[in-house]
This record gives sequence, C-alpha cells and structure tokens, in this order.
Amino acid sequence: MVFTPGIDIGIGLLLAIVFLKYSGYTIYIKRALAFVIAGIMFLFVNEAWILWTEGYPVIAATLTYVWQIVAFILIFIGAIWAVVDLVRVKK
Repeated sequence: MVFTPGIDIGIGLLLAIVFLKYSGYTIYIKRALAFVIAGIMFLFVNEAWILWTEGYPVIAATLTYVWQIVAFILIFIGAIWAVVDLVRVKK
C-alpha cells in the first residue's frame, strides 16, 4: 500500500470509474456511480477524521467504524446497482 488503506481503496475505485468513463459505460450506470462516489467520499472523510483526532483515540476509533460502514454500504449498493444496470443493457 502506498497510502493508508482507505485512500488506496478510494483511488482504486476512482481509477475504475475513469476506465468505465473511457469505455463508454458510464451513461448506463449514472445513478449507481453516484452511490459509489458517495462511498468513496466517506472513505476520504474517514482518513481525514483519523488525522484530525489523533489525540483522542476513543473518539477516532468509534467514528472510524461508522464512516467505514457507511462507505461500505454505499459502495456495495452502487456496485450491485451497476451490475444490474449493465446486465440489462441491450446492444
């Protein structure tokens, strides 16, 4: 890992979205991408939260789990929605 795990996963997901954009599939999964991008933002918020609350480990640990769970749920919903939309695309 180059950065912290949350930032690495966020950068990887953003790269995947860029590749989808250049392949032309983003027009079919715009709503799903909104969920995935919201999840990525929660991953970045989590990393910023960890940096801001270094002196308060209990507070940092508690809300870190909240940010990660919200990010996971949003990314999971977006991924499932994208798969369903891509399967339904008729060429």
